[in-house]
This record gives sequence, structure tokens and C-alpha cells, in this order.
Amino acid sequence: MAQCAYGTPGIVATVAAPATVGTTITSPTMNAGQAYRVTGIIAGATYRVYNCGSGFDTQITIYPSGGGTSEGYNDDNGPECSGAAASINYAPTIGGTKDMVLHRYNCDPNGSASGTISVRCTALPISCTNTSRIPGAFAAPVAERVPTPSPPTNGNRNTTR
Repeated sequence: MAQCAYGTPGIVATVAAPATVGTTITSPTMNAGQAYRVTGIIAGATYRVYNCGSGFDTQITIYPSGGGTSEGYNDDNGPECSGAAASINYAPTIGGTKDMVLHRYNCDPNGSASGTISVRCTALPISCTNTSRIPGAFAAPVAERVPTPSPPTNGNRNTTR
């Protein structure tokens, strides 16, 4: 996967990630080379990260807070934007705080590629302890659903000890 270097982006805002499916957060207007810092990203959730309508050929690269190895990248024709605007479906394996860096093509951190980055939650993970999202599932934890076996009996219906 190609991606733009982290560099030394200015953080335009730090905002909590959307935690409900269908909820969207949007950065203030930012320039090329700047980052939108999003806290509380949930591992296993899916987020649509996009920069539609800026009028520039943009790229978005997603990093752990402060840089490191790129976790997501898109240049053109992603799931939200057609043409030259960047958009990506991002499903992190590690949650936490992420920096979403905007660049102008070809990874240009300079210039006037002003626009916004939006982040929409499109799916949440189903945990083993949260069964309320599974139709027909028991609300009680598994340990409470296991029936207790009857004690063994002998021929006189007396329990053996």
C-alpha cells in the first residue's frame, strides 16, 4: 500500500470518534500536510474516512497518534468519493488515537489543498459480552446459561455422595 509520509503535521483539531453507526464527525478546514486527530477509535469497528468536495486531488493517510506505520491510505475513487478526492473504509485492528493526514497529490504536504476530513462510523464490532446486538441471543453471560447437571442417583433415588 502506498502512503504519504507522516512528516510533522499540524493538528487542526482533536475530537472523539463517532461511537454510533451512522454518526459523522468533520474536521475544521485544513490544509495539505495537516492532521485531524481522532480519539477513541474502536478496534474492529469500520469507519469511512473521506475528503469529498474539496476541489483538489487529495490523499488521506491514517497513522497512530504521533506517526509510525501507516494503517490506511487512499488517493482516488474510494467508497465515498468518486474522482480525485480521497476516501477509505478503515477497520483498525488496534483502537486508540489516530492521526488522519490530508495531502495533495502526489503526497504534497504544502499548498492550498484545503478541505475537511469526515469520519463516519459504519459498523461496530460485536463483543462476546455484548449479546444485545445478536437477534435471539441470551442476555445473560454464557456461564449463567449453562444448565447445572442433576446429581447422579443410585437405584433407590438417593443421591450418591
